[in-house]
Amino acid sequence: MDLGSGLRTAAGKLREALRDVATKPRFILTVSGQGYKFIGNVVPVFDGPPLSNLLPPAIVLSTSPLPSMGKTRLTAHSPVLLKAIAAFVLASVVISAVVLFYQYLHRPLASSQDTIVVGQFSNSTNDHALDGILLSAVRLKLEESPYLSLVTDEKLRSVLKNQNAASLPEELHACNALGSQLLLRGRISAQSPGYLITLSAWNCSRGELLTEQNAKAPSRTGILPALDFATDEMRHRLGETEDSIQKFNVPSNQATSASLAALKAFSIAEEKRTQGLEPDAIVYYKTAIDLDPAFALAYARLGTIYANLGQTVLSQQDFRKAFELRGNTTDRERLYITTHYYADVLGDVGHAIDTYQLWHNVYPRDMPPTNNLAIEYLILGEPEKAERFAKAAIQLDPSVSQPYGTLAQAYLTNGNYATLTAFCTDPKYITLDSMPFHQACFLLDFVQNDKTEMQHQLQWAHGNPAESALLEDAAKIALYHGQIGSAQQAFADARQNASKNSLSELAAAISLDEANSEADLGLKRKADKDALDALKLAPNSPLVGASAALAFANAGDIDRAQSEANKAVHESPSDTLINKALIASVHAAICLDKNQPGVAIQSLEQARPFDFSMLLDLAPAYYRGMAYLQNRQPHDAAREFQNVLDHRAIVPNSPYAVLSQLELGRALQLSGDQVNAARAYGEVERIWKDADPGFPLLRKMRDYQRELSTVSSR
Repeated sequence: MDLGSGLRTAAGKLREALRDVATKPRFILTVSGQGYKFIGNVVPVFDGPPLSNLLPPAIVLSTSPLPSMGKTRLTAHSPVLLKAIAAFVLASVVISAVVLFYQYLHRPLASSQDTIVVGQFSNSTNDHALDGILLSAVRLKLEESPYLSLVTDEKLRSVLKNQNAASLPEELHACNALGSQLLLRGRISAQSPGYLITLSAWNCSRGELLTEQNAKAPSRTGILPALDFATDEMRHRLGETEDSIQKFNVPSNQATSASLAALKAFSIAEEKRTQGLEPDAIVYYKTAIDLDPAFALAYARLGTIYANLGQTVLSQQDFRKAFELRGNTTDRERLYITTHYYADVLGDVGHAIDTYQLWHNVYPRDMPPTNNLAIEYLILGEPEKAERFAKAAIQLDPSVSQPYGTLAQAYLTNGNYATLTAFCTDPKYITLDSMPFHQACFLLDFVQNDKTEMQHQLQWAHGNPAESALLEDAAKIALYHGQIGSAQQAFADARQNASKNSLSELAAAISLDEANSEADLGLKRKADKDALDALKLAPNSPLVGASAALAFANAGDIDRAQSEANKAVHESPSDTLINKALIASVHAAICLDKNQPGVAIQSLEQARPFDFSMLLDLAPAYYRGMAYLQNRQPHDAAREFQNVLDHRAIVPNSPYAVLSQLELGRALQLSGDQVNAARAYGEVERIWKDADPGFPLLRKMRDYQRELSTVSSR
């Protein structure tokens, strides 16, 4: 038996477990000619029985020294051999016990299914410039891990109102209330010289400290690197593998900013954004960028806020800058920036969906990509998929309001009115701070002709910076009923509200919705003026330019329509909806003005996949039907108009729904189906029963009805 070989093997395994190196030992020292010596610091953890009591009773250990072996012959019954075996067994047991004890002390403190609350990061240095700086950085470092599942700040705030001044017991109580397993806290303290960063992990149910990870910073410039070291060690203790930590590990001064002043401004902005005060956060994100022009994540946050406020040009500027600097961010934030670049800058819906799906696959517990996938499918007119992803987003984080709004929109566009009614009347959701949710409920009330509830929704929105969205919906409803005077007043109120909140692009979009409706109603001069006013409000927006081009084309201002269309294509060559739907509609309107319906039909074929996009108001299919009518193909026209009516739930107050009802009657009349034509006209008459006397399309409907009556009387 090779006793030396056995001991070397045991010592090697122990070194491997302790991550020790023989050439630079921290725990096990090789003593030449004697064996091995443990040189690590040993701290008693608990009192227990002697080691001999832990051994099986069959093993008896002798404390006598081994005699000199000299040339003694070893036999199976040799006392020397028995003592050697006993020594080997003792060494093996001791090593095994040490390994097991080490593994116990360094066992993973969390599983991939556990949720973790990130609490306060306190400052006890008396240097108030460091107040509130490190929480954002440590959170971003922890969020970088695909292994850890962090509770969102929004969710924590729902059970811990005074988050910035919460005590440890209060945070542990909140952690328990959220059903989470671990609480992480941080602290920076003064240490001569420099600073000490401490991260601690607490068991929420038992309230016990599980581990602390410390790192020293010799000066202020070393604070972020020290934070990174402590965070990496904490990730390891929580159970993340070394490979994962190395793969998802961008230094904080790169992922955020090397400027502590910029990081402080960013932290204040993040807090305000978490509180739902997005407009108030803008100035602090801008300050962070002024202090560090390479702060990619600050640009991305600004891009998101401007996109939510309908300021697409400003949003695109910031997302474009964030995309240029995306190499400075973590993988998660890089995915966040890239998806928004495709969705909000390029308008490339296909690439946006692919990248959101990648984000969803890498970080399956993240809510934003799941919710945004639902939104992209709403844009594509696929509400079934949108509903599935919106429900999944709510399951991932029920505390955030956005997915509820997305789900409500999906229910609406799917025509799932019974479920939406239950959703909108549930006391848990009535007070949701989500404009898309209240918009969906407002349009549901319109469908159900519940004017009292419509008024309640308008009252809820009063004073909200996004109130103009509901005011515009009210304007389109008035137009739907042929009440031009009320509609123009409501459009003016919506536009004024947007301008009051410095939302110039939203005000331009409202003007263009009014202009396009006016053009289709025959108010061409007013439509032309409103489209020009919109361009003055947002001269650099390709989306505004493309929408203005459509209004100009329908108003007969062909040269200006062509000019704005060309400009929009040049500025946004990758935008899916602009190029494949809006510009196709512009070309079709121009062709119809030139009496070239066949060319118009061909142009609108590329828009067919987007006929039911919630952003296009059902317009492409309506224009295709009008082209078929002009081309003397009434059966095909009737099919297109019926298609609009079958999907009117997508935008229930769309003027193109009632216009399609009118032109369906005309198409059926020309097809020889007098009975159904009369029914279609009767439905339009019902909708317009309270229309203004001078409503232009009333005369058109009467002309159709007279012609039908003449044909029927023959």
